[in-house]
Amino acid sequence: MRVLLISQYEQNLRTNTEPSDKILYNHYNTYHLAVYNALRVKGHEVVLSNGLENDLEDKVKCSDVVFPIRHDFGYNNGDIFIELLCQKNHIKCVGNTSYSKFYDSDKIVGKLLAQKLKIPTPQYCLPYQIGDIRLKTPCLIKPRFSASSMNINDDMIFEKISDAMENLYLQKNVSDYFVEQFIPGVTATIGCIYNGKDLMLSHPYYLQSKTHRVVTYEDKRLGNLKRDYIYNKKIVSKMQYFAQKYFLAIQPCQIARMDFMLTRFGKLYFLEVNTTPNLGCKNKFTSSFVNKYFDSYDSFIDYLVTSSNESNR
Repeated sequence: MRVLLISQYEQNLRTNTEPSDKILYNHYNTYHLAVYNALRVKGHEVVLSNGLENDLEDKVKCSDVVFPIRHDFGYNNGDIFIELLCQKNHIKCVGNTSYSKFYDSDKIVGKLLAQKLKIPTPQYCLPYQIGDIRLKTPCLIKPRFSASSMNINDDMIFEKISDAMENLYLQKNVSDYFVEQFIPGVTATIGCIYNGKDLMLSHPYYLQSKTHRVVTYEDKRLGNLKRDYIYNKKIVSKMQYFAQKYFLAIQPCQIARMDFMLTRFGKLYFLEVNTTPNLGCKNKFTSSFVNKYFDSYDSFIDYLVTSSNESNR
């Protein structure tokens, strides 16, 4: 198949050069280069794009499948735009749809759906509500729209609501943030893949920063995390139930990752859904699928390409 791979490292892939920045180096080698090589190993014709070309729609039209893995540059030619281009031209697209991305890109909308489905969430409020809601402390200021734990660190945890409010109004765009009850524990994660007929649920796992109270962007990119599978049968069963319920509510969507906060008492609180999860060859999300359903990472990537039509249209 002719696959249009959209990557911010298009030039690196084309010239076989590596980024000099340490964080970008890891991201490039374990994710974008790994996907590129897997597609080639499986015999696909790979066409590269950075997603910003003036002739992007022409490239989409000439493809059998579009595989966008450039998810970190906002809404200008981002996932929704690319998916709609594919929809307009009747071309398969790996990943989410504009409908499912809605619950991913706005954390508040994602939480509202969880509450509607009766899935527990931490207590939270928007800036204008902070005086009307008796929010439990400690609390955490979080970006409403960003991904990959961007702009989240221990400095955003506050023991007093008054301190959180003072810091909140120092932010450039106050409406881009919200305040959430900080619940100590580990991030518990489970993945879903759907081809329109069969639903795959990965084995749940947890991750925890080695040095911070919260998981940061740097922790994720530099591997500063403790990770392991969750073996408690009751917790696994509850995560699978919540994940399936939520995932089927945001269809059509091919793949997603659900993040929960897991306390030491075994309680689960929904944090967010990610419909463009990192598909790198060394992360736990990918291996949790490969170990359960596939014979190799290459087969996992190939499955996403060959099943994209059934799940997204």
